Amino acid sequence: MNKFIFDSSITVYADKRIDFDELSTLIWGFCGKTFRPTIKEGNDGEIVIGKCSGLTLDSGDEYTLKICEDGACVKANDEKCLMRGFMAFLMSVIMLEPKDGVSMFSADAAEHHGKYKMANRMIHICVFPETTFFMFRKLVRLSAVLQYTHIVIEFWGMLKYDSLPELGWPNSFKKSDVKEVIEEAKKLGITPIPMFNHFGHASQCRGVNGKHVVLDQNPSLAYLFTPDGWAWDIEREETYTLLANIRKELYELFGEGEYIHLGCDEAHIYGNGFTEHENVANFFKRITEECVAEGRVPMLWGDMFICRQEFAQSEQKYACNAKSVEDAKLIRSKIAKETIICDWHYNVTETPWVSSVMFKNEGFRTMCCPWMDVKNIRAAVNTVCEASLFGVLQTTWHTLSASMYIIFECAKLAGIFIPEKLSYSASGFLTATLMRKITFEEGTYEDMGYTAYQTGANYRNDV
Repeated sequence: MNKFIFDSSITVYADKRIDFDELSTLIWGFCGKTFRPTIKEGNDGEIVIGKCSGLTLDSGDEYTLKICEDGACVKANDEKCLMRGFMAFLMSVIMLEPKDGVSMFSADAAEHHGKYKMANRMIHICVFPETTFFMFRKLVRLSAVLQYTHIVIEFWGMLKYDSLPELGWPNSFKKSDVKEVIEEAKKLGITPIPMFNHFGHASQCRGVNGKHVVLDQNPSLAYLFTPDGWAWDIEREETYTLLANIRKELYELFGEGEYIHLGCDEAHIYGNGFTEHENVANFFKRITEECVAEGRVPMLWGDMFICRQEFAQSEQKYACNAKSVEDAKLIRSKIAKETIICDWHYNVTETPWVSSVMFKNEGFRTMCCPWMDVKNIRAAVNTVCEASLFGVLQTTWHTLSASMYIIFECAKLAGIFIPEKLSYSASGFLTATLMRKITFEEGTYEDMGYTAYQTGANYRNDV
């Protein structure tokens, strides 16, 4: 028969470190919301469905998954990898025709070793005012199901801060609600990373739309920003104090963790006569060293630290926003060496990404950060593998509704297990199917799928 056929009578045995309620809910969602299984405490480092055993972990395995006629088993050394292996099993589950009124399910026999192409597979999501809490929660769950190791969460005016209330729009999320999603993410095996822009994008709004979360609510706070409102004024001590307080709030909200993303991209006014380049370099030195002293590894977008002339021999379009080679080198020399450089390029489709290799050679842990072009994503993944970089950070920005497939494509290129029955379908359809299975709450028409509406003036394509 070469497949595991089961119904609601199955029993699941799980490592006691796994949250049984989350496990039950996942199975409920992937089994058509027809039943919640009996879950009992099992062996450490295992999740067993039915009867299945005899698994071993090979060197480099995050998990091992075996599906046989009598059941399925996942084995891993820690609970996060164990959950990723279980996600691989769930993606294998197919709903069958009911038998005698009982819902039936199957998973093809297989043995798979979870050897991803890199250890750090991160995704970055932006929470806009147009992003409903319903969608926010689904995006976090989807990222976990696709076995990303970390999710960088950036609130674009959508979190209520105590440090400065104007940093959140009136409809921004309460910390207590966000905390629930953060805790759920951890139980699903993905680690949330807080993000707050410390340089450019200080408006917490897309520049093309002209909004500013702080100044549209309280223009008397303009002194905290550059004259154009786009970046923080790094020559004011009040700015550093505010940013430090914001970081403290995020640490408390997200709980114990290793990283914080400081953004710091596209601060165009700097280097155009607004301030001396030495001051900009000292700013990066100060904020990265402050984060290290706070017990966090800072993550920075890399565009402000490279100049186009450094890649003059390449025809690829590298995203470079340093004003001169001298400025770029000076800033790189000042940044704390613990810093992770998130090297984003959206039009580079050749391997290797020269800038990423350069950052590594200068002593920085480096991540390639692609966007919505599959050739761009593939080149990023290949560069990470060939140059032994720190990992991939898939960006999404405002395009998720139109390009949700990029989340699936990056995960697939990074090495997640795709069952044979799913390997022939388009990524967009598969992503929609997964989102449907992890939509646990009752929702409205607008909550379903990727977008609130399909046509007309209210079609939303910026969440």
